Amino acid sequence: MIKLQPGKFFFDSQAVITRVDKTTRRVLAKFGSYVRTTARRSIRKRKRPSKPGHPPSSHTGLLKNFIYFAYDLCSSSVVIGPEILRGPGKGEAPSILEYGGRVSQFTNTRRKKRKLGDAAEIAIGGKGARNDATTKIITDWKGRRKRVTYTRLKTAAMVAKANRLNEELYGPDKFTFGIPVAERPYMRPAFEAEKTKLPELWQDSVRV
Repeated sequence: MIKLQPGKFFFDSQAVITRVDKTTRRVLAKFGSYVRTTARRSIRKRKRPSKPGHPPSSHTGLLKNFIYFAYDLCSSSVVIGPEILRGPGKGEAPSILEYGGRVSQFTNTRRKKRKLGDAAEIAIGGKGARNDATTKIITDWKGRRKRVTYTRLKTAAMVAKANRLNEELYGPDKFTFGIPVAERPYMRPAFEAEKTKLPELWQDSVRV
């Protein structure tokens, strides 16, 4: 994965222009652009997961939109790939999709941090005595159906109780698993598809 300082090592930045000759910049920038475009096109927008061994599906566009290419000062080459994503569970996703591996942690999206003014859980098992209370049947994190009473939270004690009940109903903030994920490569196939263009790119850049 690429850990970029935004814009610093892009090919139109002054830092790269002063270190790399014009011909090399042109060739590497074109090749990086070709590989990035091919990788992005391979990540198709769809609801279902892709088959193992095929490029991943695009559900939010995040992976697809954060593929970059930049100059690597240490190896004097172009580096192409997804930026390291920020946020719980996101940083490992691009690498696991490319090479396969095990997902270590999921954020529990059903858990909610309750606060004053929220309409939130106040009782489990029956309708509360308050006139403004409502009930509905939910499935908790263990697959059990439960009747839950909701009302507007007006005191700190109500907020504390709602957060306790929310955890009881929906489980912890994060779930840690060792779920194996099959590889769904998108950068390696793109590189292989475009690398045959390199000799031609260098040839076209030489002027005699």
